[in-house]
Amino acid sequence: MSRAIEVRGLVKRYRVKKRQGLFKSSVEVVEALRGVSFTVDYGEVVGLLGPNGAGKTTTIKILATLLLPDEGEAYVAGYNVVKEPGEVRKRTGLMLTVERGFYGKLTGRENLEYFAALYGLDREYADKRIGHLMRLLELDRLGGDYKLFEEFSLGMRARLSLARALLSDAPVLLLDEPTLGLDPPSARRIRELVERL
Repeated sequence: MSRAIEVRGLVKRYRVKKRQGLFKSSVEVVEALRGVSFTVDYGEVVGLLGPNGAGKTTTIKILATLLLPDEGEAYVAGYNVVKEPGEVRKRTGLMLTVERGFYGKLTGRENLEYFAALYGLDREYADKRIGHLMRLLELDRLGGDYKLFEEFSLGMRARLSLARALLSDAPVLLLDEPTLGLDPPSARRIRELVERL
């Protein structure tokens, strides 16, 4: 059986402009990943730790097929992230930030209905799944059925973002700083939920 995630020798470089005065700039190559390798088995919860700029988000974006590596290989659920991105996307739930990608004039439930349609989920299944996630993440109790996203607190936005990542019930879940900016009780609740799932 394949592993949930397998990463071998990932390298990613960025070309960035560096200002050298008012009218001059030079191009500098920044190596975000330098030969990163690791594996994750199904059912494991693994955290990538390191200082800002260490390449954690870059690694997650490569695994989610949002960035191409310069060297190395990565597999999610046995599928190559470069050669089989569609298959990888079918098998991953992704949470990058709690703020982006939602529509402010829609309620929490309406946002999830929109994403369920984008994911091609059957309407009846989607309704049940959304109801389950709204209860699981306590969004129903917090007003996620009638409050507009623009009225959500940061904690509610984090819960909705996690609900979106869980919507398709994918076997691999990629979370990039899911508790960033949350108060300690909300952060603890998210960590407990991830561990339980």
